[in-house]
Amino acid sequence: MTRGHAPAPADQATVGGGRDGTPRYGWAIVAALAATQTVGYGVLYYAYAVFLHPMVTALHDPGYWVLTVAFLASAAAVAVIAVHLVAYLTELGHTPGFAASVAGLLGILSVTGRLATTATTRRPSAGTATAIVSPSKAPP
Repeated sequence: MTRGHAPAPADQATVGGGRDGTPRYGWAIVAALAATQTVGYGVLYYAYAVFLHPMVTALHDPGYWVLTVAFLASAAAVAVIAVHLVAYLTELGHTPGFAASVAGLLGILSVTGRLATTATTRRPSAGTATAIVSPSKAPP
């Protein structure tokens, strides 16, 4: 007997497809993920040549580092809350479905907010748009 996984019982479906003739999408998914990763890394690699000079200039600006730390702290705070949100809402007595819906709604609203921010930056400067939108993220 070989080392590794035990064979699946004859009456159970295997991962990626069943014994009854259902399709096995496992390798197709792996190939699609490999292609997207390759394209993503390729775009990232070639983007460095375009953005290298502006990045070098920005890295020497103290304002860049202040904004970087501020956005990192904001993202960390949101991540800490998001990880525990569903468990906290169920502990308060809400159903798991409601708690998951609220967590999903926060993700949808985040994308909506980003689109609204992008739309507002087309008229005023990016700094003005950030000053207008950022207070709306603050807790009441």
